[in-house]
Amino acid sequence: YRLRAYNSGGVSGYSNTIYAPTIPNLPYTPTASAATNITTDSFDANWFGSYGADGFYLDVALDTAFSSMLAGYNNLDVGDVTTYPVTGLSAETIYYYRVRSYNAAGPSSNSNVIEVTTLPYPPNPPNALAAINVSQTYFEAVWNTTPNANGYYLDVAEDIGFTIFMPGFENLNVMGDTIKTVFGLTAEATYYYRVRAYNDGGTSGNSNVVETTTLPYDPNAPLALTPTEVTSNSFNANWRSSSGATSYWLDVGYDYIFSSYAPGYENLNVGADTTWAVTGLEPNTTYYCRVRAENISGTSNNSNVVYTTTLTLPPDPPLALEATDITGYSFNANWEESTYADGYLLDVAKDEDFAEYLSGYESLFVWSNTSYPVYGLELDSTYYYRVRAFNVIDTSANSNVISVVSTYVGVPGNPDNPGLKIYSYQSDLMISLSNPVDVEGYVMVYNMLGQALIREKLENSSLNRIPLPVNNTPVIVKLLINGQVHVKKLFIGFVD
Repeated sequence: YRLRAYNSGGVSGYSNTIYAPTIPNLPYTPTASAATNITTDSFDANWFGSYGADGFYLDVALDTAFSSMLAGYNNLDVGDVTTYPVTGLSAETIYYYRVRSYNAAGPSSNSNVIEVTTLPYPPNPPNALAAINVSQTYFEAVWNTTPNANGYYLDVAEDIGFTIFMPGFENLNVMGDTIKTVFGLTAEATYYYRVRAYNDGGTSGNSNVVETTTLPYDPNAPLALTPTEVTSNSFNANWRSSSGATSYWLDVGYDYIFSSYAPGYENLNVGADTTWAVTGLEPNTTYYCRVRAENISGTSNNSNVVYTTTLTLPPDPPLALEATDITGYSFNANWEESTYADGYLLDVAKDEDFAEYLSGYESLFVWSNTSYPVYGLELDSTYYYRVRAFNVIDTSANSNVISVVSTYVGVPGNPDNPGLKIYSYQSDLMISLSNPVDVEGYVMVYNMLGQALIREKLENSSLNRIPLPVNNTPVIVKLLINGQVHVKKLFIGFVD
């Protein structure tokens, strides 16, 4: 406003101008709204504009009564804005803020109070643990709880660089669990997993990486093969390898159904070998074998059953016995049976040192007999024999030595008898008796090897003519007449 003076003389000029504005009404009380952009050490305080306001005052405190004001935020004039950053805060701390609007008339009353909690710091990376409950198609990933974590993200990949993720397992939010089943996998395959912890403050770095290999399928039953290297107390059990097997279990039993086992060979873990020496066995005994394959997943069914019989022990030397059926040209060598023997070898010699053998009787195989005829002797000569037992294992040492004198037991000192004539005619044997009445006797003819050619009963006749099956050869004639023995050597083929 301005003034002019006047009187009768006229009106003055204008006075100076005075500005005198009117005082406005107080502004409306503002409405505070929720904080935004909350971090561990700051947030943005927000409010709505207020009619008639020229600016706003901001209060930030640690309590709802605003008795503990945050330094620098007590009645802070923030100007004519509706958002203001609050900084320099502590993580995981509750703060309260309010605002007032102001103008020339003064400040409004306080707004409503907004509570704000700053975010926590992001959690530390978790510690991933070895997988559990691993199978052919799944496993369970496990990790330790991380302080301040609200949940976890899981990655599962086929490579350690995590460039090939398993479907559904890339940054998988598993919430607050610390164990997660990973499924849809391939047997005997290697996988890698890692985890990250998160909370409202952010996400941790990756954990350590855990490598896990899924299990193989149970191995197939092996194929048992024929035992080898069989001895009297051992053999080698053999089988073909089974794909995926890491070890084998061997059974050795006494029967096909394995109702009893050889000591130490019931479910014996023989490692990864496919041949195992089975020892400590009994000789000449049949054993049955079967095997099972094993890996980390489990054990196969039994293989087929194979069997073998252990060899006998080497035989003991036989005991040679006295000769029997001794003649001037033959005898029977005798001996006792030897345990475990399959057969015998006979030596007959002309000297006790066995330097000169009887022809055909050096290590003569005589089968499993315990008596054997020896032919081709010279009359009134001494011979020696011994025997050895053998089987598939070995041959025994020599038996004791038996001596034999080739002579006819019971032959009269003078075989010539005036009333008895023995001669040949062509290929016939002629026996003349001077007194044939009541004659009881037999005639036996041998070749020079001691082998019998004929044996016939004598007739009560002055002349017995007996055809022989040989001609032009020497023979031995043995007569048994009324209990007397008569022996003569003849050449068959002309009159003697």
